[in-house]
Amino acid sequence: MKLTLLALTSLLTLTLATPTPLSKRDKFDKCSVFGSNCATQDQSFCDSDTGKISVCHKFGSDCWIRYTQDACAAKREVTFEKRDEFNKCSVFGADCAVDGNEFCRNGIKAVCQQVGFGSGECWVRYTAETC
Repeated sequence: MKLTLLALTSLLTLTLATPTPLSKRDKFDKCSVFGSNCATQDQSFCDSDTGKISVCHKFGSDCWIRYTQDACAAKREVTFEKRDEFNKCSVFGADCAVDGNEFCRNGIKAVCQQVGFGSGECWVRYTAETC
C-alpha cells in the first residue's frame, strides 16, 4: 500500500512539473487552408489566436506559417530573411547534405533548410554576413 501511494505521488509530481509550451508551433499545410493570410509571398498578419504577428511563406501550393514573438499591437513590419532559393536538395549538392548546414556562396553566408518532410526539397536562405 505504501509503495502504491508513493508511486502515485511521484507520478502526480512529475505530471505537474511538465512544462506547458509558451508559443504555438509553426504550421505547414496547403495555402488554401490559410485563406487571405497567405495571399502573397512572405505576408505578415496578426494571428487572432495568439495576438502575435505570423508570417506566411509560400512554396508552390504549400504554405508555412511561421509564428513570431512580436505582438500585433506593436504595429510594425516584421523583419525576416526572405526565401532566396528553393529547389531539390540535390541541386545544391554537398551544401545541403545536412539540414541547417551553413556555407559560403558568392561571398555571402547561407543556410540550407531541408523542407517537405522527406520530399528532398531545400530552402537556401542568405544572411547579411559576408564570408
